[in-house]
Amino acid sequence: MVRKLIIPSPSHYAAIRLNPVAMVEDLGLDDEATLAEARRLETKTYLAYLVWPAELPLPRMRWCRYNIEIISTTLRKPDPEAGITADMVVPIAPNTSHPAGREPIHTIPPFPFPNCFHWINNHAAVRIRTRRECFELHDGLCQLSGEEQVALTDRFSEDYERIGAFFLEQEQKAQACFPPGSRPDSPASVATDTHEKPTTGDLLNKLLSTAYLRYAKEEGVMTSSPSRRDDASSRSNSASDNSAAPASSTSSLGSDLDDVFGRTPDPTTGLIPLVDAWMDITEHLRADAIPSPDELEQEVEEVIDTGFYDASWLAT
Repeated sequence: MVRKLIIPSPSHYAAIRLNPVAMVEDLGLDDEATLAEARRLETKTYLAYLVWPAELPLPRMRWCRYNIEIISTTLRKPDPEAGITADMVVPIAPNTSHPAGREPIHTIPPFPFPNCFHWINNHAAVRIRTRRECFELHDGLCQLSGEEQVALTDRFSEDYERIGAFFLEQEQKAQACFPPGSRPDSPASVATDTHEKPTTGDLLNKLLSTAYLRYAKEEGVMTSSPSRRDDASSRSNSASDNSAAPASSTSSLGSDLDDVFGRTPDPTTGLIPLVDAWMDITEHLRADAIPSPDELEQEVEEVIDTGFYDASWLAT
């Protein structure tokens, strides 16, 4: 049986691809120079595990924020400062390769690629674009059962214990370097360090001009609700079909629902990767051509560096 969904179903694997042009257009920065720069960027298709959507799916939403994990075909890239080593991975059967012989997890149906791993601490946030034709959910799509999701968490428990032990050791070494009363976590030290670190939103608000922030809020480009320009186009088309039809209230309704469903306008939304997604992974990926998670991170950095926020929008 095939079901049609507004957004992809969680606990499934999917192919995703960054869409720089859509990121530009979604922000309303659709001048030709910016679009040409976005088209110049080359992007790859990645294998991802869809953990859980970060907002409720609603009709006419442009995209949905989603928490995902990027799947790799290699052991994890070590991160010595975080206590992460290369063996902190879980193979996906039929892959059974692991330095310590760790048991793999099993998908339903069997996974089509023989060389894939889940990495520890490899979560990412993306915005998955919706489609008019929706996403089709059927039994042939690879997913993790509830039991295997628990197994995945259990496999990583040993690694989290090692990471915890690493940070405890680092803390003990740091405290040993300070005489009593002068340690960084002592009351005297804490009292002198009350300044909060600026958030990404704070920094971006300083970067973006007041003009752009006002435009973005008025046009509704900071949330997944239909933007006002889309609503205006929709109302225009409806009016031409039926001049007696009442004005659409979708835009105001969407605004009212934003706060309720966790879609409060956020100026950092434009920095969240906007991707296309496909549930049939074998139609879009080959086992010998699955890119590394690090490559997606590089693509996102390159997209942001292209200057989505045109100079005319930047604060001076």
